[in-house]
Amino acid sequence: MSTLETRTSLVTSAFGAAEAGGVEAAVAFARRYGEDAGVTLAIAVRDGRADAVAVAIEDAAAAAGVELEADIQLVVCTSEADVRRLVSRADAVLASGCEVLAAAADETGAPRLAAEADARSRVVVVGAPELAEELSRAGYDVPALEGEAIALRELRRLSPEALVSTDPQLALVALSVPGVRNVVLLADECVELVERVELARSLDCVVVGGEADRARLVQAGFGRERVVAGAGLPPVAETYLRRPLHAPERAEAPLDVVLVSTYMIDPPLCGGAMRMAELWGSMPAEVGATAFTLGSYRHPLRALRSFTDARPGREIQAALPPAAFTSTKLLDFAAGASCGDLAAALTVGPGDHFVEALALARTWEPDAVVVAHCFSTRQARAALPGVPLVYDCHNVEAALKAELYADTREGRELARAVGALEAETCLEAAVVITCTEDDRVALHERYGMPLERCGVVPNGVAVRRAAFVPWEERAAAVRPSCVFAGSDHGPNIRAVEEIAVVARLLPQVDFHVVGSVGRHVPPEAPPNLLRHGLVDEEVKQRIFASATLALNPMHGGSGSNLKVVDYAAAGLPVLTTPVGARGFSEELVASFAAYEGGAEELAEAVRLALETDWTERTATARAICEREYDWPVLARRYAEILRSGLA
Repeated sequence: MSTLETRTSLVTSAFGAAEAGGVEAAVAFARRYGEDAGVTLAIAVRDGRADAVAVAIEDAAAAAGVELEADIQLVVCTSEADVRRLVSRADAVLASGCEVLAAAADETGAPRLAAEADARSRVVVVGAPELAEELSRAGYDVPALEGEAIALRELRRLSPEALVSTDPQLALVALSVPGVRNVVLLADECVELVERVELARSLDCVVVGGEADRARLVQAGFGRERVVAGAGLPPVAETYLRRPLHAPERAEAPLDVVLVSTYMIDPPLCGGAMRMAELWGSMPAEVGATAFTLGSYRHPLRALRSFTDARPGREIQAALPPAAFTSTKLLDFAAGASCGDLAAALTVGPGDHFVEALALARTWEPDAVVVAHCFSTRQARAALPGVPLVYDCHNVEAALKAELYADTREGRELARAVGALEAETCLEAAVVITCTEDDRVALHERYGMPLERCGVVPNGVAVRRAAFVPWEERAAAVRPSCVFAGSDHGPNIRAVEEIAVVARLLPQVDFHVVGSVGRHVPPEAPPNLLRHGLVDEEVKQRIFASATLALNPMHGGSGSNLKVVDYAAAGLPVLTTPVGARGFSEELVASFAAYEGGAEELAEAVRLALETDWTERTATARAICEREYDWPVLARRYAEILRSGLA
């Protein structure tokens, strides 16, 4: 087993659950709260019970439906003796590479890690000099501050495990600083102020003086596990100061940027969000980013972790303002298509939470602001004047909208407005990154953008999550099936309508539609057309594993299709139009089956594909995905383009 990156925050809190309800309660606690700590599962082992609990770990894991080999990454024991007993039986109860830590209880019964503080654990303390001295004596790296203040640009250079502050404004701004893993607010004297601030609910830990204040904040909507009562820095809060077990070394010269999008990245509900989540989450340790995104109407203002993983950065989500919400409805009607991005571009401005949150980044002086699509350029310029602009171009927006919007006077006028925004973005950008070479050339021809300013980073796939199923297993299925995956997007909707016709022509084949595009499956579709809707990654991979063929009947659009490499990495034979294969290498496309035409041509392509031996082609496609289209590979290329373009 390869040990996944593990964070120790919140792990020791499982002791309380174990003490009250045994190991099963600790499992339940860890599964409920472990997400914030990046820990899939944590088990607390009590004094003198290691042998008995070792068996109970197996039982509890089985009851919870988890696999020891995949899911248990960390075991916390309350004594060194328990560690020795447990490790002696590791082959029987623990996955190879599982971390075993020792902890001890202090006089209050709260757990404390027994080992000396990791010398790499760096903690910046503002407003609490006595605490800074105490942590320094305990072995933490506590940088000395001039007075009691810190420049936020200095904070991102230090990249601490935690900022511990008595100043709520500083703590809130620190949520937007890449490289700061945890933000801990000592709020004993500002509970009333913190209670009223929506973004404060995203602080990693808020320490208050007593249980009454803790109950007050929990009642106000703060996460129960994030609010700690006690003097100074209680032991549970101290877990936020620990360096993750497998954290990379700090970057000497970090590149920290702001990314701006008119739609949320977490959860990733469309191809663009998936690209941003995977690409930025895979960035090397010297690149950090904070994303500012728009949620739905009445969406809470909140910060989610992590956007960039190796160098921690968050996604800060803000609500869609009322004016943008109303404008979206009006423009959707006028264009006959979704116009939420254009409505946001034209209406979101100063005074809205989105722009105000974005302005937080001005204080730490980002190296660049990256706009995903061209619809947030004006907001980025207003909030971060003078910061170099990078255009992350997922599509040639003017061409795509002209295709999607109604061919009416209103539709054409709205498409021209999109073209004006895109031209403005291309001309202002210091760096432009497209998904395909065709899009790079198109931006040059449309707007005169210099080709030397533009790089290409194609769409990719998380190879580590794609379980490869060889062709011989797929071909052995009793009843063949095809799969199509996509979001609620114009070209995907047309594809589903075409697949519905094919399903009627081929009643002996099942057709699975995965993703939000499933809502457009025609009501009169035949019973062999199965709609799954939005599913998580595990369910999607199960559907991919059981399918015989993958379909990509694209007849328009821009950029490239994420689904193509998603299919290929799983070992699925890919049937695609030439348009659907755009943006990928000739070598990869050669492993697909291409067809042209409509439903009848696709039906014939499916018949032929089911009679073909795909063994060699699917194995080749998987190897190409591993070598060229894995997200970490593409993230390194993206980072190189950023550095050279901003130099």
